[in-house]
Amino acid sequence: MLTWMGRYQPLVEAIIRHTNIYSRFSTNKPITFEGIQLSVTGWQILEYIYEHEKDDMRMIYLSERLCIPQSSFSKQIKILDEYGLIDRYQHVGNKKNIIVKPSPKGRKLYEEYAASFTKEFWHSFFDALEPVSDDALQTFVDALEQLNRSLLNDNSPDVLVKLEPKRHVPPDEPSSRKP
Repeated sequence: MLTWMGRYQPLVEAIIRHTNIYSRFSTNKPITFEGIQLSVTGWQILEYIYEHEKDDMRMIYLSERLCIPQSSFSKQIKILDEYGLIDRYQHVGNKKNIIVKPSPKGRKLYEEYAASFTKEFWHSFFDALEPVSDDALQTFVDALEQLNRSLLNDNSPDVLVKLEPKRHVPPDEPSSRKP
């Protein structure tokens, strides 16, 4: 057992395994439902738009909230728009801040998809969490959000950093060593 993780080692390992499996799943398996093929990210964006329909959230905020790079987010929005699953809005006098909402078609499709997807993927996960109290569940959510902030360096100032060319040798190792 790695001593720095202490009793959390099994949890850290499970999180890392989940992250790796989810990453592989989300990038390699588009999900087709009712003839509409979206990536996992596309379905997540549609879900978040659906869930926050009344909030008039700007696209930039949605992208940041979901931690999806703006370019990837814009690509997914374009696909959702082409399928007719979202409607775009803007406030009078502000053409920069685009607000997206589910279209009636998008709302209906998401509701049907969620009912099917929940049964297929999430049901056993929720069953496993049933004995956990709401307070304990919230503590776990808070801990994961803190981990996310740490990984994203959200507590550091936004500083411009020059990107260096990719090297085969890590910068802290002598150049005589080969990978």
